[in-house]
Amino acid sequence: MNRPTTRKGCETRERIMVCAARLFARQGARGTSIDEILTESGTGKSQFYHYFRDKDELIRSVHAMQIERMLALHSVIFEQLDSWEGFELLNDTVLHLLESQRFQDGCPIGSLASELATSDELVRMDTEQYFDRKKAAIVRGLTAMKLRGELRPDTDVQGLADFVVVVLQGAKLLSKVRRSADCAQASLRHMLLYLQSHRS
Repeated sequence: MNRPTTRKGCETRERIMVCAARLFARQGARGTSIDEILTESGTGKSQFYHYFRDKDELIRSVHAMQIERMLALHSVIFEQLDSWEGFELLNDTVLHLLESQRFQDGCPIGSLASELATSDELVRMDTEQYFDRKKAAIVRGLTAMKLRGELRPDTDVQGLADFVVVVLQGAKLLSKVRRSADCAQASLRHMLLYLQSHRS
């Protein structure tokens, strides 16, 4: 892969990835051709192959871009998961994101991983690390609450963090399938109630 050295080159490479991500969300990575990406992005084949060795490299680059964007988007929230207000903010943010997408995208990281994880080990590993980083942020917050005496001493913060990650992913998937926030909203509400059942 050739990294762009000019602002125009950076803009072209990013435009290809953003357009590819949009197409992947609609029709899957394997169901999207390079020609469709070129048409969507308004670029030529010579430009594509200047920045990407092949379609697989583009897919991995798009996946990495989406991971960094999602982590950046939630970075402020992750720092506040040491309070009940922080978890309420997490729920509100997830619902707002789903509504802003009109329930069409779900989780782009999870969607791409579910399509490719069995055939692309790099995509699987990157996705695993993404979820591990999310879990680590939740564990830090719950541990802080436990140390302050806000959670019972026997609370399994590792297990609760896994539970939160699973509920978040399931809520995003069902909102995409059902084109509605109702199920996601109910799931996130019950998630918070279950967390609060561990109050000391």
